[in-house]
Amino acid sequence: MGFSNSWIAVKTSVTTLQEELGLIETFESDDSGFPIQDADISRSVLPDGWVLLFFGRYDHPFSKPKLVKKLSTVGDVMLCKIEEHVMASMVSLYSSGELNWSIEHEAERGIFDLIVSGSPPDSFHKLWERIKAEQIQEGGEEADVDLVFDLPILLAQEICGFRHDYFKFVWGKPSFCKLVANAAQDASIEKSKKSWWRFW
Repeated sequence: MGFSNSWIAVKTSVTTLQEELGLIETFESDDSGFPIQDADISRSVLPDGWVLLFFGRYDHPFSKPKLVKKLSTVGDVMLCKIEEHVMASMVSLYSSGELNWSIEHEAERGIFDLIVSGSPPDSFHKLWERIKAEQIQEGGEEADVDLVFDLPILLAQEICGFRHDYFKFVWGKPSFCKLVANAAQDASIEKSKKSWWRFW
């Protein structure tokens, strides 16, 4: 078993985000620090004004670049995607309807694979040098561990204060609430499932 999820963190209010995406709160909540098991969408509020939506799958419609880009017109959006079965991870930041920067890793292209677009924060460069050195120490391409996979996840955590496999942080434990789509949005999501190729 491994994680296969995606999440976005948006610099806006809970009300604005849920209205933009056509989402409704349920009475199901969890204070364990982890997203609600089997929920398609879980919401939490992070420090520094970020509102988190955690998706129960890697390719959730709300994690598609076209939608994320549009959503960034109401506030900065951090997108993170994790697929541990093939050791693929990515993080990107959108602002004012545009992609600011993106970092992607896919182990199938090589242990040191990293595709960088735009201008990531200055901390990225120091983090990349440290992880490269640690990967080499572990055996480089022949190592049994893929440390580069963690880079997008670590950078997302540095900016938003969250990562998918932690339940407790220096700022405390996140509390999650299950969200569901309203009737109109639910129909849109079902349509996107049937024509997923149109987003790429």
